[in-house]
Amino acid sequence: EVLAEFDEENIKYCLLRNYEFLLKEPGSVGSLDTIIAKGDLPKAERILFQFGFTKRKPQFSHQHKGYFKYLGIEAVRFDVQVGGIYWDDLKYLDETVLIRREKKSFFYVLSADDYITMLITHSILAKKYFKPKYQEIISNAAWDQEIVRQKLSSIFNQRNAQEIISLTEKKEFKKIPVKKLVAYFLLSRPSNLATFIPLAFRWI
Repeated sequence: EVLAEFDEENIKYCLLRNYEFLLKEPGSVGSLDTIIAKGDLPKAERILFQFGFTKRKPQFSHQHKGYFKYLGIEAVRFDVQVGGIYWDDLKYLDETVLIRREKKSFFYVLSADDYITMLITHSILAKKYFKPKYQEIISNAAWDQEIVRQKLSSIFNQRNAQEIISLTEKKEFKKIPVKKLVAYFLLSRPSNLATFIPLAFRWI
């Protein structure tokens, strides 16, 4: 109902990952990582409140906004990222991904190439490893290596992107140098480090 109302109000959004439960039998619930265009956040928030969702108190990340609602003993959650896709407060894909979004059943998701780029980057920065589920998706999904390489190059540089692509192609996910890539992402742009330092203090 919430996602249908988002469509009715022309809200630009898409679900990022772990939305498979929406395609199963009714009754399953879960947490939805979602990107919403910055300009559409007020409308989206109004709809969430209208359907009885509560806004979670601000945590250490300013770019993630949480909304939750209990259905019986289970909680439905929207973890909303505003105006881009972030590792905490550090943006690695901007909201132009919404231009390329695709419809799956009754909701919008990232395009195939944006989805793979997001899964790889999320695994490196946020998870620090590749979950078996994500390994399977990356290995079996249809995506354009050259487009994903270009996107990863803008995040980790061209040489690192080539190494990531080569290792994923060989399914050697454990050999991807996660710590080196996280360090590169933080140190490659002064703005990233400037954002990360106060973020780390808030987290502590």
